[in-house]
Amino acid sequence: MRVLAESIGLIERGHRVTIVTAARHRLHQEARRQGVPVVDLPLHRKRLPDLMALRRWLAAHGEGIDIMNTHSSTDAWLTAVAGLTLRGAPPAIRTRHVSSPVSRRWGSRWIYQRAVRHLVTTGEALRQTLHAGTETGRQSARLMAEFALTGIELAGEFSARFAQVASGLLAGMADALQQRKTPDK
Repeated sequence: MRVLAESIGLIERGHRVTIVTAARHRLHQEARRQGVPVVDLPLHRKRLPDLMALRRWLAAHGEGIDIMNTHSSTDAWLTAVAGLTLRGAPPAIRTRHVSSPVSRRWGSRWIYQRAVRHLVTTGEALRQTLHAGTETGRQSARLMAEFALTGIELAGEFSARFAQVASGLLAGMADALQQRKTPDK
């Protein structure tokens, strides 16, 4: 499980990490089993109750969080909208795992162009597509995108750049594990 492997790698390097996901998800159960701090929030859909649950949690705990690393469309939306309503909300990093095209609708453009501070892809081909602006309609996305292989080893240049953004608590979320994964190229 990529999110769990990343979390364990960051913890081993001295970062504080908390995974925020619903208790019904395998990630929640595996994180708990492996001793990774995990918070149960009902982050199932882009709905008001889910947004309010995340907003309440961020209002209570957001001061100690340096970044929120989102791993799904739902996570990205909930984090971005909650961040708009809270003073001093932690910046979001969007990790994109899937190779399906990013919608060209205004909302998706907003997520990728404005709402996230940094973008991480799990395949070079996906990174190149996003850089070219063909998916998000924004050429300057290349200035904020990084590429990390699936099953990543958090080391080297990527780790150094990521550590600059995440100097304290890193809260990562995964609302849904999807079958479509980007092949590493």
